[in-house]
Parts: sequence; C-alpha cells; structure tokens
Amino acid sequence: MIGKITKRVGAKDVVDYDLNEKKGAKIIGHAFVDISSRSSIAECIDLNHTMNKRVRSNVGHIALSFAPEDTPMLTDSLMREVAEIYMVLMGIINTPYIITRHFDKEHQHLHIAYSRIDNDARAIPNDFDYKRNEKVCKRLTAQYGFHFADGKREINLNRLSKDDRAKHEIFFLLERLLEDCRSWTELRERLESQGVGMEVKRNPRTGEPMGVSFRKGKLKFKGSAIDRSMSYSKISKKLEQNGKASMLHRKRGPRPNTPSRHPTPSILGKTDYVPTPSPTTNKHPIFHLSPSGGHTPGDESPNKGSNRKRWEDMTEEERRAASRGLTI
Repeated sequence: MIGKITKRVGAKDVVDYDLNEKKGAKIIGHAFVDISSRSSIAECIDLNHTMNKRVRSNVGHIALSFAPEDTPMLTDSLMREVAEIYMVLMGIINTPYIITRHFDKEHQHLHIAYSRIDNDARAIPNDFDYKRNEKVCKRLTAQYGFHFADGKREINLNRLSKDDRAKHEIFFLLERLLEDCRSWTELRERLESQGVGMEVKRNPRTGEPMGVSFRKGKLKFKGSAIDRSMSYSKISKKLEQNGKASMLHRKRGPRPNTPSRHPTPSILGKTDYVPTPSPTTNKHPIFHLSPSGGHTPGDESPNKGSNRKRWEDMTEEERRAASRGLTI
C-alpha cells in the first residue's frame, strides 16, 4: 500500500474528481458530511474554512493504492477500515471527510477528501506528513498482510504521470551507470549520450558543491527527488568507491599462473589428482615406496636407493594407486 498526499484550495474540484462516474466511483465512508449531492459534500468540507482563514489550502486529498496481488481481499468494508485507521495515525480526526473507491485502474485504490481545519477551528497537523505517510503505509501493509512491492521495479511505468515516469527512467539509467562510473565527468558524458543532462549546484561564495539535478527534455529534478540514493553525497560516495576499486585492480595486476593439480574422474566416485609434470624436466616426480608399500611424492634424485620408482617405471595399476595415495 502506498499513499500520495496533496493539498488544495476549495473542495469542489476534489469532490468532482472523486465522484467521477467514469471511474466507477463509490462512497464507502464519510463523517460530518451530507452526501446527498456533490455540492452538499463540497459545502460541508469547506465549511470549517470560515473559522480559520489562516490555512489557505483548506482541503486535503489523499490517494491510497494497493498492489494487484491484494485485490481478492479488498472489500469495501476492509478498505474503509484501512483508510480510517490511516487517518487516525496521520492525525486527521474530528473533521469532515469522504472516502471514495475507484475501479478504473488495474490496481485497487481509494481517495480521501477532508477539511484541513477540524471542527474546533484548529489546523490539522501536517508537519513531516510525507515521511509520516510512508511510515504509516508500511505499518498498515505489514499489519494487514498486504503485498510489499519491490521498490521501483514493480511499478508499471505506463500508469505514471509524465513527471513520475521521467523520474523513474532517470533513476534506472543512473543505477546502471553508477555500477562502473568513476568520476562526475564520466557520469555527465555518459548521461548526455543517453539524452539526460546533469547540473551540479555550487555555493556561490565558496564554490563547494551543494546538490545535483538532472534534466530530461523540459523536465528537471533534484537528485534526492528522484530517489534518496541519488543525492549528491550518495552519488559522490559511489563514484569514489568505484575509483578505489579500479585503482586496486590495476595495482594488483593479473594473477600469475601457478602450477596446479589437475582433477581426473575417479572409479571410486571421488576426485583423483594426477601430479603436474616437473617444470624443469617435464617428467613426473619420483614416488618413494613407504614402509607400508605405498607411494608418496619424494625427491627426484635418482641416486637415493632402490625404494623409489619413477612414474614411467610404474605399472598402470601402480600409477592409479599412487595417484590416489593407496598402497600397492
């Protein structure tokens, strides 16, 4: 479940949108409102504004959207219950409101239109309401067992507004380029090749960077507005990490070729190892006979006694036994 909050002046346009017949609109909850007509609903929501003119945008409008996976469980009564608990957690109480369900999208969603001035002429608190909205939505999603979407990757871009779609496209492009970009200059050049501009905002007095913004066509967004991971400081940190990783790779250089033992299939179902030929003589190393008769790798000198055999002097059975470390 996700929520989107907007604030408006006057209730008429909000009510007309929420009760649009083309959207299959259906009122599923209300309080302190006469729902006999659109005009009566708008009048009830606007009424409290006469008691407190200091609040200019007197109407709040919230959209709560649910994942398609939640559709089978979303009855009118459950959606009303979720919306009313959401309002309480957001501090939207003792004020006129209507809850309207729409059926015009693939995903189920509802709208809440309410007065931002309560029945006691006090303004509904809106401090950090966007952050509180995110926390409340996550809490209710977990509490009711709704589907948790995998961030931006589960969003249907075709359902987004022009601005939101551009933000998502820039986000995915940045995410891909930041896998290996090592400097702001490289990032700028690669973004421009994909039709996206970049501008670093600097302090006019000190010249220190203050932020970054991105442009696609006529649309321009701050990096943090695209995603919190795309702020100037977060991108700088990623570029720095990529640069250090590249330098470390160059210092280490290619890994040297070292002799290794070559595995061969075993008739016993295990892995046997054939000794690597000597790098100087290109011959297999000598195997000494152990006191129990087994073979172990040993000195290659040919003059140390008769308890040694060269690889080429062994029978096929002895070679297989020596390779597995078995006794002969």
